[in-house]
Amino acid sequence: MVKVSIIIPVYNTEKYLEECLACLLRQTMKEFELICVDDGSNDASGTILKRYAQKYPEVIKCIFQENSGQSIARNRALEMATGDYVYFMDSDDILLATTLEETYNICAKDKLDVLFFSGETFFESKSLAESRTDFNERYLRKGAYKSIVSGKQLLQELVENKDYIVSPCLSLVRREFLCINGIKFEEGIIHEDNLFCFEILIRAKKAFCVNEIYFYRRVREQSIMTCRESSRNLYGYWKCYVKQMQIIGHETWSDEHEKALLSVLSGLIYHTKRIYEIISDEERDLFISKCDMYEKLLFKTLIVAHINELNQVRSGYRAICDDLQYQLNCVHSSVSLKVGRKITMIPRKIRTLIRVWKNNGWHCVVGIIKEQYLWGAKK
Repeated sequence: MVKVSIIIPVYNTEKYLEECLACLLRQTMKEFELICVDDGSNDASGTILKRYAQKYPEVIKCIFQENSGQSIARNRALEMATGDYVYFMDSDDILLATTLEETYNICAKDKLDVLFFSGETFFESKSLAESRTDFNERYLRKGAYKSIVSGKQLLQELVENKDYIVSPCLSLVRREFLCINGIKFEEGIIHEDNLFCFEILIRAKKAFCVNEIYFYRRVREQSIMTCRESSRNLYGYWKCYVKQMQIIGHETWSDEHEKALLSVLSGLIYHTKRIYEIISDEERDLFISKCDMYEKLLFKTLIVAHINELNQVRSGYRAICDDLQYQLNCVHSSVSLKVGRKITMIPRKIRTLIRVWKNNGWHCVVGIIKEQYLWGAKK
C-alpha cells in the first residue's frame, strides 16, 4: 500500500539533487513512492535520477521530458501517482526524517483533505543570507490552530494570522480530493502555486494546520525566487488573479470569508502593479502579447488606469513640494525676514536682562551689557 506519493520536478539541480533524494530515502515511513520528472535538464540531473531509479526500483519512478515547465512536470507525475496522499517537493529542498510519517498520521486519523505545516529557510551562501533577509521567516507559520475546519474557514484564519503562505511544499493533500475537484497546476506560467494553494483551500471540506517545521527550503542564486523579475513574473501573477476571480464567482462566501479573499487578491494586484512599474517597455509589450482579449482589457482598466492616476497624483504632489520649497527659500533670503529677526531680538534681550536683574541684581545686568556690547553680540 502506497501511503504518500512524492512528486519532484527536476531541472538542472545536479548540485543538490542527491541530497534531496537521500533525505527521502531516510524517511521513517517506508510506504511511499517517489515520482521524479526530469524537465529537459542539460546537466547531470538525468544521470543521477537513472542511477537512483536502478538502485531503488521499488521506490523511485522517473519521467523524462523536453523542457515544458514545472506545472506540466507536476501534472504528469500526478497522473501516475497511486498514494493516498500527495506531497509536492522541489529538487533542492530537504525534509525531516519523520516528515512523511508524522504528517500522514495526522491526515489519516481524520481523513483530511489537506494538512498545512511550517518550514524554515537555509541559504546557499553567506552573502545571499545577508542580502535576502526577507526569506528568513517566509515559510514559518505562527498562529494557533486547534480544530479541523473547512478550507474557507482555514483560509480566513491563515490570513488573519498572517500565515497565508503559497507553497505546495508546505502541505500534504489527499489525492482523491485533487482528482474529484480536478485540481491541477496551471500550465504555461510561473507563480502557479498561488492558484493551486488557493483552490485547495476553497474546495477542501476538512483542513487543518500545524505549526511544526517539517520542511527546509533552500534559497539559492538563479532560482525563480531570487532572479530578476520580468514579464514572466508579471504574467504569472496576473493569470493567477484572473483565474481566482473566475473561481470565486462560482462560490458562496460569508462576510468574514470575503475579507480573506480581498487580502489574497490584493496581494496579487500588489505584485502585478509593482512588477509592471519596474520592468521595461519591451517587457510590458511582451506581457500584453501573452494576454487574451479579456485579460488585456481587464488589465488596462484595472491596473494601467490606476497606475496612470497614481502617477498624476505623484507628479502633482512633487510640483506642490517643489513650489513650497521655492517659496520657503524666498522667505529665508528676504530682507524683511532678516529685519524682523533683528526687531524681535530686542524684546527677547530686554526680557532676559529683567530676569537677570530680578535674580542676581543690577550689577550682573551691567556686566552682561558690557560683555555683549549691548545688542550687537551673540545671543
